Amino acid sequence: MIYNYFWQIVAAKTNNVSHQCQAVILIDSGLPDCCRIRFHMILLAVGHSMPSNVRIYFNPACSKCRQGKALLEDRGENIEIVEYLATPPDRGELVHILDLLGLEPRALMRSHEAAYAELQLDRPEHSRDDLIAAMIAHPILIERPIVIKNGKAIIARPPERILEIL
Repeated sequence: MIYNYFWQIVAAKTNNVSHQCQAVILIDSGLPDCCRIRFHMILLAVGHSMPSNVRIYFNPACSKCRQGKALLEDRGENIEIVEYLATPPDRGELVHILDLLGLEPRALMRSHEAAYAELQLDRPEHSRDDLIAAMIAHPILIERPIVIKNGKAIIARPPERILEIL
């Protein structure tokens, strides 16, 4: 019976890994050693032995980025900080972010930045590839903060939107 209950928790694969781990600890505490080992092996097999990282594309000069980072820290998340102005995403990474967000490049661009006007990026003849190349060459054009966890992404404006993917 305990085994079936445990398996339902793991098989559900909810996004809240900490609740799964808490449930495992509660179940695990009353079991013989041979069962505990089996349960831990199952956890490792489904990839839920540790909370997953949260990646935040971060500009330290941005108040929304700082607020988003603080929110993640307050929640005890394991944060990977990408200072994207110093280390811009490559094309593949940016396309992946756009796919996770479900956005076209123009929707991820900060249209009030000087580079946006200088490069005339509002003109409709710019292709998807043109806009992606512009964001790579001028990362200040990328909206921020972008937060990614468990294959989901969000533009954290306002920062409380982060809670939607935790």
